[in-house]
Amino acid sequence: MGTFQVEIEIGDPQGGRWDRVQGTVGTHATFALAPSSLLQRLGVQPERRISLRHPDGQLVERDAAQTWLRICEKSRTGIVVFGDEDESVLVGTNTLQGMLLEPDYEKETLVSVVGLMPSRRIA
Repeated sequence: MGTFQVEIEIGDPQGGRWDRVQGTVGTHATFALAPSSLLQRLGVQPERRISLRHPDGQLVERDAAQTWLRICEKSRTGIVVFGDEDESVLVGTNTLQGMLLEPDYEKETLVSVVGLMPSRRIA
């Protein structure tokens, strides 16, 4: 599949201040991830610890918080994981799905999609 870069804005918890950065679209990730210093500069404070599994299989505990995210002019609150300083911003599948966006790897862009609905009733 591959990865590509998109512009993402991360906002403070009130949605008043925003920081624009480049992020990697990562379908191997569930949540958005940003360096701790970026989140702290915006006043985002850890709210909980969550367990995450790295692509290599290693299980790690990370701080996380809910804050504002904006991609392709779509804004919403979402879970952001506090990353190490050497980690770049990562945009995960929950973030994209919540904004009704889907990666187009061939064109290296995000496209709007209609929400997925089951074709039949699930028992």
